[in-house]
Amino acid sequence: MFERILVATGFDESSDVAADLAMTLARLCEASVVIVHVIESIGDEPDDSELEEFYAGLRGKAEENMRALAARFEEQGLEHSTQIRVGVRWEAILAAADDIDASVIVIGSRPIVGQENPRLGTTSHQVFFASRRPLLVAR
Repeated sequence: MFERILVATGFDESSDVAADLAMTLARLCEASVVIVHVIESIGDEPDDSELEEFYAGLRGKAEENMRALAARFEEQGLEHSTQIRVGVRWEAILAAADDIDASVIVIGSRPIVGQENPRLGTTSHQVFFASRRPLLVAR
């Protein structure tokens, strides 16, 4: 049913739930998994050595977290690869899905508690409305 699974991660609790779901799905479907993390860009940044250093620090931390997450897929014997992108999160996730021709996108979501008017601009919300691919939202 699914050949290529894209799982988006922010390295948080809801992303761990999404990764677990992606692993289960990959085992059941004998699918490969691409793990994607997006570093949110600040915008149209001018060339700036301080910004380059800032992004390098974020990338270093993301690579460290990605190695730990990829190790979980490795322990399960699952075919996987990783990508770290910079951009607008929801757009970069959808671009990654297009690049790999993902059969399904798996993404975590957390309930928004304590707000009278919940913010509907979360990454999972934006991916939900913009994706033309099947989507599994994990909680």
